Amino acid sequence: MKNGSIVLTCAGIRRCLCLVLAACSGSPAAAASNRAGMSPATPFIVQSAQDQIELEPGKPIDRELSGGQRHSYRIALSEGQYIGIEIKQQGIEVGAVLKLPSGKSVTLASPFGHAKELSIARVAESSGTYQLEVYAARRAAPGRYQIQIAQLHPATENERALFKAQT
Repeated sequence: MKNGSIVLTCAGIRRCLCLVLAACSGSPAAAASNRAGMSPATPFIVQSAQDQIELEPGKPIDRELSGGQRHSYRIALSEGQYIGIEIKQQGIEVGAVLKLPSGKSVTLASPFGHAKELSIARVAESSGTYQLEVYAARRAAPGRYQIQIAQLHPATENERALFKAQT
C-alpha cells in the first residue's frame, strides 16, 4: 500500500456514516448502521488524490488489481473532445466509472462477463478534469489489466451524434 492511502473497514465506514447522518439530520445513528448491511471485517482501500495517475495518449499503463480495489486516473479534456479508452483485461474482469467535472458519475462498464478488451468512447460535454475509476468485484481474484487512451481528438459530427444517441 502506498503512503497516503487510507484503509477503512465496513465498521469504520458505518460509524462515520452514523456520525454524519446524526449530525446532519438529528436522527439516531443506529438507522444508518442498519442500512449499511456490510460485514465489519471487509476492508476497502481508498486512493488519495496523490495516488491518481494522469492518463495520457500513447502511454499505456499496466497494473495489478485485486477484488474490492479501485484505481483512479485523471484525464484533462476540453469540451467537444472525443476520447477512446481501451482496457485489456488479463485474468480479471474490471468495471469502469467516469466522474465528470460536474461531480456526476457515469457507469461505463461493470465487472461481469464481458470480453477481454473494453473499448470506451465518450465526447466531453465540458472542459475540465475527468476521473476514471477502474475496479474489480469484491471477491475477484488478483489479475492485471492495461489501460490506455487509444484516441483523443476533436469530435466529428458522427461521433457527436453517436454519443448523443447513446446517452
